[in-house]
Amino acid sequence: MGKSKKNRAASTKQIQHKGQTSAEAFSFGDPVPVLDRRELLDYVECVQMECWYEPPVSFDGLARTFRAAVHHSSPIAVKCNILTSTYIPHPLLSQQAFSRSVQDYL
Repeated sequence: MGKSKKNRAASTKQIQHKGQTSAEAFSFGDPVPVLDRRELLDYVECVQMECWYEPPVSFDGLARTFRAAVHHSSPIAVKCNILTSTYIPHPLLSQQAFSRSVQDYL
């Protein structure tokens, strides 16, 4: 029996084995939107207010999406960890208090 025939026989057995097992499905419910759909048009442009530009993303929306997915919170956590590791403790501001203030600021 050649190598390819052995592979076909093995794959056939796996398919038959999979056909005999039962599957159970479940769901966690409907997805919940983090941001309102009407806020989508707020991101179209940056408004100039005198000398400053207002960012197109609302800070409230950013705060709500912080833990929406892993890729949202990990860059902020990395930046916070880098700043905290380079901080030299001071009698008026401990490293823990500095870390908390950086987390709140970012």
